[in-house]
Amino acid sequence: MFEFYQPSSLSELLHLLEEGIPDTCLLAGGTDLLVEYRSGARNISRLIRLAHLSELQDLTCEDGRIKLGAALTYRTVERSSLLREKVPFLVQAAQSIGSPQVRNLGTIGGNLVTASPAADLAPPLLVLEAQLTLKKKSSSREIPLSSFFMGPKRTLLDPQEVVTEISFALPPANCYQIFYKLGQRNAMAISIASLAALGQAQRGFLTGIKIAVGSVAPTPLRLFHTEGLLQGERLTQALLKEANRRAQEEISPISDIRGSVEYRREIVGVLLERALSEIAGEVL
Repeated sequence: MFEFYQPSSLSELLHLLEEGIPDTCLLAGGTDLLVEYRSGARNISRLIRLAHLSELQDLTCEDGRIKLGAALTYRTVERSSLLREKVPFLVQAAQSIGSPQVRNLGTIGGNLVTASPAADLAPPLLVLEAQLTLKKKSSSREIPLSSFFMGPKRTLLDPQEVVTEISFALPPANCYQIFYKLGQRNAMAISIASLAALGQAQRGFLTGIKIAVGSVAPTPLRLFHTEGLLQGERLTQALLKEANRRAQEEISPISDIRGSVEYRREIVGVLLERALSEIAGEVL
């Protein structure tokens, strides 16, 4: 059995977290937490429900930055006209998650804090260079999402902290936004591999290229070295081959029931070629 709390304000939540009770868990959508608890993989001594915290459900655009409350559901992301206009690939990623029932409950913050290598929202948010706001009763800090993940199911989050907000600058209006997810079926599937990319081609040269992948490393991963190779270059078969080689050096997939190491490596190359060809406006 566990204690159950439903705070009515962020301040009350932070007070509860400050008490430092071991095995305190936050319940937003519960789409991962409750599965883990019922399987015996998670101990819970105190369960804190976040459903009534309006401070965690804002969605705003101010001074060229979009701010998303951590308790916004995938369904809210899907329906947002602002997000459909400004970051359609983030909406696409949200639409790829689970079933309608899961999307009605699951939250942006939960998707990230769970720290699954296959977190669908992570690759788009990584290439958007999203920042997370982490709060506890005595302090607040902002960290880049790229520094948040420490390993499977592990993050930089302190037990007394909660993620309150995810924010990022609006991408350029003429920038390609790409999200690909490969699963064993088109819906209700954990990804075998996923890839998000931002960028554009000016006079045939690649600029502003940002690439992130999921399900092919212990954490969702930004491909910084591959990006560096591509910046300012004209897309050719030789460059594409070298970019694929560089990406292979950055990822570290495993074999599991969804796919083998070899298959995941092959798929990353296919998705990378597809994304770069779309950005460059040509198929090589």
